[in-house]
Amino acid sequence: MSNFVVSVYGVEKICEQLINAINAMYIEFINTTGEIPQITPDKLEGIDYYNNLESTTNQDFLRVPVTLKGLDKSDPDSPTYNTVNVAAIANGTGYFGKPFGANSNSKIIGAAAVIADWAEQDIGKDVVVLRQYFSPDQIVVVSDIISHLISVKFSIL
Repeated sequence: MSNFVVSVYGVEKICEQLINAINAMYIEFINTTGEIPQITPDKLEGIDYYNNLESTTNQDFLRVPVTLKGLDKSDPDSPTYNTVNVAAIANGTGYFGKPFGANSNSKIIGAAAVIADWAEQDIGKDVVVLRQYFSPDQIVVVSDIISHLISVKFSIL
């Protein structure tokens, strides 16, 4: 059995290709005045996780275009090296029609970097590439501001 090794240069190239393909974010939210559940994403789950939010009473996600994206490759010894940075504007109504906003007690609990087929309204062809959930101190409580710029650092390695 041989070991598979990717050079730092190879990881950079993979990350650059990934950045070029990401064109959407799923911004996941929950409408609650109570406790926010701890979510531990299954790395193999992908789009099925988001489809299952339809059956929840208070969770949904915004499917929004990426506003900004980039790759941190400043210092190979840094813990944020090869971190994909993605930002999008959070506003609108949830994909499954649940309300999003201060009046609904919305809290942004996580996000996903996605390769979306914008020609389709159905998310069935979307590819969830990276997912990140926020710790309790990072959760965004939605205010009366019309939109929020949500920026997420997705760790690749």
